[in-house]
Amino acid sequence: LACALRRNKSLRVLSLKLNYVTCDGISILSDALRINSHLHVLNLNSNNIGRRGAFILAEALKVNKSLRKLHLVNNDLHEEGILGLKEVLKINPQCSITLSDNIGVFASRMHLDVGARKPTATITASVFSHEE
Repeated sequence: LACALRRNKSLRVLSLKLNYVTCDGISILSDALRINSHLHVLNLNSNNIGRRGAFILAEALKVNKSLRKLHLVNNDLHEEGILGLKEVLKINPQCSITLSDNIGVFASRMHLDVGARKPTATITASVFSHEE
C-alpha cells in the first residue's frame, strides 16, 4: 500500500478505518505521505496509532501539503500526541484533523488561527481521560 501511495496520481480519498494500523504501520505510511501530493482525505479512525505514531504522522504532515482532512478518531493518541498534531496546523493550515475519543486530559474544540493571510486550521477534539 505504501509503495502504491508513493506513486499515486489519482487516489484522493483513502480509508484505513479499523485496519489495525499501529505505530509501525504509521511509520511506513508516513514515509509515503511525505512523497504523495494527491491524497486529500485519509481516514485512520479506530486503529492503534498511539502517541508515538501521532508524532511520526505529524512530521510527515509538515511536508505533505495536499492532505485536507485527517480522521484520527479512537487511536489512543493521548494529550502529547494531540499537541504534536496541533503543531502541524501552524505549518499545514489547510488540513483539518478530527480527534474524537482519544485518551487525554482535556476535551472540547481547539481552534488554531495561523494568520490572517492563511485559512484557519482546525483540530476538532473530544478527548476523554480514563479517570473521568
